[in-house]
Amino acid sequence: MFFTGISDKPVYLFIDNGKTELKDASHLWGKSTLETDARLQAEHGTNAKVVCIGQSGEMLSLISCLMTSGGTAARSGLGALMGSKKA
Repeated sequence: MFFTGISDKPVYLFIDNGKTELKDASHLWGKSTLETDARLQAEHGTNAKVVCIGQSGEMLSLISCLMTSGGTAARSGLGALMGSKKA
């Protein structure tokens, strides 16, 4: 999946049974990755899998990463890339 352009406001990609939707993430912006994971699981159920950035990605830190409940995607600044898109 490729994201092009920059969102006007924070959003997240929600995928459910092959259906995709960009949802408002304003309530998640500024939260830690643990808090973001907990809030999204509360909204979408405990079986939801979450990949998120934290405050370092939002601040475009070049060493920021993507966090999952099982690990990280690090060493490439993906968190800063997603933060720059507000996604």
